[in-house]
Amino acid sequence: MNKRQLAGIRQICAVATASVLVVALHKVAASDDELSPEPIVFKGRPYIALGGGISQLTPGDRCPCIAIGDKNDTGVSVAIGYDFASWLTGEAYYADLGASGVEFLGEPVDDITYRTFGASVIGYLYNNRSGFFFRQQTDAMARRVGLSLYARVGAGSLRNRTEDLDLNRDYPTHVAFGAGVEYGFNNGFALRGEVLSYDTDAQFAQISVLKRFGKAVGASQARSLEPPKPVEPTVPKAAIDTGTATALADLPMPTVYFDFDKDVLKPAGIQDLDELLEQLGDADVTLQLAGHTDYYGTEVYNEGLALRRANSVRRYLVEAGFNPRNLRVEGFGEMMPATLDRSDAGRALNRRVEVTLSQ
Repeated sequence: MNKRQLAGIRQICAVATASVLVVALHKVAASDDELSPEPIVFKGRPYIALGGGISQLTPGDRCPCIAIGDKNDTGVSVAIGYDFASWLTGEAYYADLGASGVEFLGEPVDDITYRTFGASVIGYLYNNRSGFFFRQQTDAMARRVGLSLYARVGAGSLRNRTEDLDLNRDYPTHVAFGAGVEYGFNNGFALRGEVLSYDTDAQFAQISVLKRFGKAVGASQARSLEPPKPVEPTVPKAAIDTGTATALADLPMPTVYFDFDKDVLKPAGIQDLDELLEQLGDADVTLQLAGHTDYYGTEVYNEGLALRRANSVRRYLVEAGFNPRNLRVEGFGEMMPATLDRSDAGRALNRRVEVTLSQ
């Protein structure tokens, strides 16, 4: 068994290991918690990535008697990176791309191995939950969760070796380009699929597993770092008499509607909440906020979206002065539709938060 065969077996084993990790991560993701209902402040996080895939290696030949035989091989890579902004990441990488076969007058004579290292900048362009990077509507891209499209550009160096042939490298460095998709989970793991070009004669398509370390700082965590405010003495409110309780029970409670795949309050919903606050006045009541979605999307994603919608209503009420301890939030996803009408108008009625008095 020659060196090339041994290297191929080693790299195939590495790819198989990565595949096992992918399956394991898929099982973990099935029970992964959904997006945090609280808005977050971006915090950079380091990560490590391991990948494997298929390379295409086409070294140039300057003699008609020399030809490139087997151009494809398996490769492995390792990278470390850091998220610098909600859409920007820096990464240093090393990759063993395998080897390309060289033939002389039709007979295999040697292999040219390819190894590369360098650094690149990754720009996240679009996230299925946040939208485009220049107009992010949720924190999903900042947290690297959900499905993201990205592109990368960088610079590096290729190292080649052969047993018997003389090599002439045209340039000591190269510009690297790439594009791919990434799906991130709340536990810090992510999967990437990408195509990379390290030079005119070296391309690599790979699947990699990432692990980010640390957690993004949530709004609730950020507030906990602020110095505590002085506790003001409170005067207990008088109990609501039976007549007042009956009047409150008869109040029409609003249903707040949302646009498709959004958790941002619309003007009509804000007006309904303002009217409710005016009607409640200083009454010491507890409100139930139940979020719902239409049937588009996975069940797990819709549960998270429903919870984010309910928390959008909660945040507005709290900012308006309502006691946060008197608010109960739930997310039901698509499980409790207001209507079974699957038209656009029907689905719009299911994208809602129902506000009710808690018993």
